[in-house]
Amino acid sequence: MSTAVDLPTPSFRAWHEETLAHPGADAPANLPADYTRTLRPLGIRLAETSETYTYRVDDDGSGLRIEAGDARADTLVELAHESWAHLTQDLESAPG
Repeated sequence: MSTAVDLPTPSFRAWHEETLAHPGADAPANLPADYTRTLRPLGIRLAETSETYTYRVDDDGSGLRIEAGDARADTLVELAHESWAHLTQDLESAPG
């Protein structure tokens, strides 16, 4: 049995520039440097608008940076807005 959940659909731009930009968003990753050096920049583009943001480990490997555009993305994924919104709401993952 499933229950419908009516959540607001976030704005792609607001999600990246406001929601993820709150204090603490740039907190240290606390991951081993050997591991962070293996993480490649990932770009996410909205199919409807071509807006793109890139997630990358900062240059010294100490934290995550989110930047508008895809100039530094090694991999680029294009998603429909609805699919991206579902990722932000994480409704399809099993709890725990």
